[in-house]
Amino acid sequence: MNTNLEFSQWVNVLYDQRMTTALIGRLTHHVELILFPGVNNRLRESSINETLSKINSQKE
Repeated sequence: MNTNLEFSQWVNVLYDQRMTTALIGRLTHHVELILFPGVNNRLRESSINETLSKINSQKE
């Protein structure tokens, strides 16, 4: 599985904290996460970047 979102941002997609926590727990059980440092080109060029900026500005 591959996602550009941090786990902390999944609740913005799934809209339910408990379900998100359970899903992440099940997906990450017995797996090895590989995190790549640096800017993700697909995320930078994606329209989701604009959406995330709006969500983050509403939190401030």
